[in-house]
Amino acid sequence: MKQTIFVTLMILVLFSSCNKDKSETVIFSGVVIDMKDNTPMPNVFTTLTVDIGEWNHPRYVLDSTYTNEQGRYEFSVWLDGYLSYAVFPKKE
Repeated sequence: MKQTIFVTLMILVLFSSCNKDKSETVIFSGVVIDMKDNTPMPNVFTTLTVDIGEWNHPRYVLDSTYTNEQGRYEFSVWLDGYLSYAVFPKKE
């Protein structure tokens, strides 16, 4: 009986201590809106950046795109760890 409890306990410890992968694919999406008249802005250059965590270091650009006719953008990114992501629109 004690051996069965011990084996069951060890199996639970083994499975609970397995390192789970925290990486996943996520989608960043949104709409760029003109603040003056509250309308969507098409053809706005939009970049997705990541902050690696170094103090006062420039952000790295992961991807860029233009908004569509409805002002929408979308980025599909493989996240790895706990990084700081940001989207920056820029009208050219």
